Amino acid sequence: MKTDRERRICIVTRKGSGLWPVSAADEEIICGLSQMKEIEISFKYRRVPEQLRAYWWFLSYVVEATEAYESAEHLHNAIKFELGYVKKMARLSGEIVIVPDSVALSAMDGMEFTEYFKKAEKLIAERFGIVMPEKPADVRRAA
Repeated sequence: MKTDRERRICIVTRKGSGLWPVSAADEEIICGLSQMKEIEISFKYRRVPEQLRAYWWFLSYVVEATEAYESAEHLHNAIKFELGYVKKMARLSGEIVIVPDSVALSAMDGMEFTEYFKKAEKLIAERFGIVMPEKPADVRRAA
């Protein structure tokens, strides 16, 4: 069984050919590693909260402009279906149905979400003729 230290997430940035801790807590994790002992590292790009806010802001913008969907959440589900982000689920009756898959932080890293967002923007542009507008600074902060 893994110890808490082995399960901790360490966030680093790349500078040149080195990886540097982002915070004091990250540095503590690195300093706690044994010297000259091999460790396995899995890389995962972090999601950027501003990107997620921009996504939901854009969906709300499209809903308001088109009135094609009841809410941004409804449009979000429609986009996931259209782009093939779906999974099979068994109902209690045993019937298999297709439901939207998750694009949550735990389901997609930053690069995967960026690709998804680009596809969603393209789909919206094709279906509704709407492209992502430049948001005013006050909306960017509040979003």
